[in-house]
Amino acid sequence: MKATNLSTPKFCSALQILGLALMVFWFATPVLQAAETLKLSARLVWGTNRDKSADDELKAMTPKLKSKFVNIFKWKEYYEISKKTFQFPKHEGKQVRMSKKCEIIMKLLDKDTLQVQVIGEDQLQRTVKHPLKPILNDGDLFVVGGDDKDSYGDAWFLVITHPDLGKEHKKEK
Repeated sequence: MKATNLSTPKFCSALQILGLALMVFWFATPVLQAAETLKLSARLVWGTNRDKSADDELKAMTPKLKSKFVNIFKWKEYYEISKKTFQFPKHEGKQVRMSKKCEIIMKLLDKDTLQVQVIGEDQLQRTVKHPLKPILNDGDLFVVGGDDKDSYGDAWFLVITHPDLGKEHKKEK
């Protein structure tokens, strides 16, 4: 039986070190990419005191979300025009079409400030900033709104949330 000399270290070949480094990089890349990606949801909502017409394909806002709006804003009815969930690299930002008349451009200004630009009929309507941490960690709603130019007395709202907000509330019940 051959005795192994433990006093002298074995050196790995450069090829083995390179292979190990590639393996570590291969497994770490998805983790690093996830940390550098931001995932959000946006809802475009219409606020009105009128009833929805039968031919409208609008969806009623969830009761939980509607209760938050009714306590703050003056309208009785709130309808969801669209809802989009998306993710984007934190360093790039994202442009999302919410309807044929509305799109949004989101980007991080720094590690905790989200900027949202609302484009209506190809013109910048609003640019607003909000801390990111309350949206992601505390479940806060980031709401941007304005007058509906096509319908006097009505309004539009853009509601930005963490995409798992509704799922967390379902788990609590």
